[in-house]
Amino acid sequence: MVRALWTACVLLAALCVLQWGTLSRLQADLAAADAHAIRVAHEANHEDLARTIGWLDAYMRSPEGLGQPAGLCPGGVPDTESVGQWVFGVYAAERARGASEAKARRRVIDAIRLAREPSH
Repeated sequence: MVRALWTACVLLAALCVLQWGTLSRLQADLAAADAHAIRVAHEANHEDLARTIGWLDAYMRSPEGLGQPAGLCPGGVPDTESVGQWVFGVYAAERARGASEAKARRRVIDAIRLAREPSH
């Protein structure tokens, strides 16, 4: 009886060691997958924001937008305040909430119009 218990204990200990090794490998695989997902999301986010800055510049230049011939660069200097406010403050926040690119851009247009109303 004692021999059977010792054998069972040894087998369970060996199984625990195998499971610990498996869990360690799975954790390493999960960390690698997370790092890859972060890289992919960053690249996609970078492209999305670059596209949006170009769109905002074109919108600010257009007659249906703000009609500013210099767009985001009045006086030849980038308007970092507008980029920060509209692209990062409104657009990126909307995208982070799950809005589509079109809906987030619509939100930027609405926010710009609201900010330009005489009462503001």
